[in-house]
Amino acid sequence: MQYVNLDEKWTFRRGFLDSLGIMESDPGVEVNLPHDGMIGTAVTPDAPAKVDMGYFTGDLTNYTKFVSIPKEWEGGIVGLLFDGVMMNAVVEINGCKVGSQHYGYAPFYVDLTDYVTYGEENRITIHTNTSMQPNSRWYTGSGLFRGVKLCHGPKVHIVNNGIYVYTNEV
Repeated sequence: MQYVNLDEKWTFRRGFLDSLGIMESDPGVEVNLPHDGMIGTAVTPDAPAKVDMGYFTGDLTNYTKFVSIPKEWEGGIVGLLFDGVMMNAVVEINGCKVGSQHYGYAPFYVDLTDYVTYGEENRITIHTNTSMQPNSRWYTGSGLFRGVKLCHGPKVHIVNNGIYVYTNEV
């Protein structure tokens, strides 16, 4: 499996992103990962999780990145490997929902193979939602708070974390 680091130059926006039209009206802010989307938002003493979330109320955020998928990759698999997204993440490629992950601390993989356009730029959008409070016993942050990798490999392969070795005794 080949991995391409995608941690640089994401476009960050707050709120619900539902179309390309909103991308034109809100140019967003360029960020590098890891990124905490909650920093810079208002704190309030009546936040539902109080001190446990640093008096933040949570938010809807999204991250967008355009990535060229080489024509030579056609016939293989293409995916995204997330080290962590806080939380209730929805992953889209070219406007199609391809995966989701609710738990913010677990790494996860999303297969993009059937949704990418080879030899062209593809739009990746990650939506996050930390507004359902309280959602933790401590400050979690929000957004793409760990790295993202673009993965490419042959159709026949061993899945990520697919081999385990156990011992009967130590």
